Amino acid sequence: MCTVGGTSVGRPLIELCIRAYPITEESVPGLKMVLALGPHLGKEGLPLPPGIEALGYEPMPYERMAAADLIICSGGSTTTLELTTLCRPFLYFPLLNHFEQREIVASRCERFAAGVRMDFARTTPQSLAEEITRWIGGGMEHRPMRLDGAKRAAEMTQKLL
Repeated sequence: MCTVGGTSVGRPLIELCIRAYPITEESVPGLKMVLALGPHLGKEGLPLPPGIEALGYEPMPYERMAAADLIICSGGSTTTLELTTLCRPFLYFPLLNHFEQREIVASRCERFAAGVRMDFARTTPQSLAEEITRWIGGGMEHRPMRLDGAKRAAEMTQKLL
């Protein structure tokens, strides 16, 4: 699955995924790719070969991400948090000059050993295909993320009352 949060700034990453697909398909028989585009990025003008499905706006993309063997995404905070929580393998491309994605999100991903940070400027369709083949279906072991924050906050608040 390739997702960029529905913003047109992610179009080059979507196009890179499309160009990497036929190369990857040679190594991964039966490969299917889902592009999650969204409200500000349509499939108009995208060359979609057989085996690639393009979706529009997805209200709950984490459901599809939970079922995917590998996710390729920009370095968005929500998406990377969801993928880390779901323990899904992912490749992420932080946007150039985007402080939050390049520093905060990347630091969190590193702390949880989640995802593989990629550099868009240095990634070719061939090198992306190699990374997809390497990581699809597993091999990434994320550190567990605590999911009891609301309970812990309630307990701390209760002590103050």
